[in-house]
Amino acid sequence: MDALIAHYAEIGLKGRNRGFFEHSLTRNITRALRGTGYKRIRNGFGRIVVDFGPEPLLEEAARRTADVFGVAYVGAGRRVDPDIGSLSSCALELLDASPFGSFRIKTRKSYADFPHSAHEVNEMVGTHVQAATGAPVDLKTADATVWIELFGNAAIVYRDRLAGAGGLPVGTSERMLALLSGGIDSPVAAWRMARRGAVVDLLHFHAQPFTDRSSVRQAQKLVVALNPYLLRSILYSVPLADA
Repeated sequence: MDALIAHYAEIGLKGRNRGFFEHSLTRNITRALRGTGYKRIRNGFGRIVVDFGPEPLLEEAARRTADVFGVAYVGAGRRVDPDIGSLSSCALELLDASPFGSFRIKTRKSYADFPHSAHEVNEMVGTHVQAATGAPVDLKTADATVWIELFGNAAIVYRDRLAGAGGLPVGTSERMLALLSGGIDSPVAAWRMARRGAVVDLLHFHAQPFTDRSSVRQAQKLVVALNPYLLRSILYSVPLADA
């Protein structure tokens, strides 16, 4: 595996300011993927494509990308030549990696200079896989699905797909401040604010030195859990009283 492909949903409904949202999403994915071995991140054809160098942390990268607000789903796969032979061989290899009963091929073609329609690709690749494995095709409830993405002069084939966090990219709305207690309601509220594009800073009130540091430690744990989603928040810890 050497590539990730991320799709968005709500951003696609934007008009002339769509580029601003796409740029923000690409920037946030870049921030989230630090240290995973990615080589290049590109935005185009209604998707974001991430290419990796040798020995990437691809599973970790896919998980991090799925946590970025604005992402609808993420596919972890392989970049191949856009021809039926390469697509068929890769699809078969991905399916052979783990057991399956029935299968289906789902192709998406966007602005691709490719001689066959998406339906024709499904049929030709599916015929190759069925001839090699004898497995039945099930278009509705298949045990395994191979997705093929054709765009420009490139193709990416993948079997593993993660649902994304959805919403809008952090940074496309205003900066906000959320109160953070030790319970569940306040971090959920901060999460929901960030999901609508806000940059959310966090404010925690504590009673030190009259109490111990347990509430501060709990707030810090919550920030660690929120960081993959909020991306660039600041925690302000404020004493309620002075000794």
